[in-house]
Amino acid sequence: MGHFTVCLKLDNKDSPEIYHSNRSAAHACLKQWDKALHDAMRAVELKPQWAKAYARLGAAHMGLEAYVPAQLSYERAAELDPANSSYQAYAEQ
Repeated sequence: MGHFTVCLKLDNKDSPEIYHSNRSAAHACLKQWDKALHDAMRAVELKPQWAKAYARLGAAHMGLEAYVPAQLSYERAAELDPANSSYQAYAEQ
């Protein structure tokens, strides 16, 4: 996780949403749901048309047991990337 933070400090101009998204996933793996949510929200803010950012947001909401926001996030991810069947599957859970 520290590496993503270092990348954000060193290179905040070149696709910072990717670093926030990846750090969100790392926090989720550690069940640090509030931190995962914060980074996912930042990724969405930086690139609102990126499906993966919404998928990260959905995962963080699921971890926090906020099921309605999780479903909405996964539905948005599926809208943005209809070819990714996993987003639709998560939205339907």
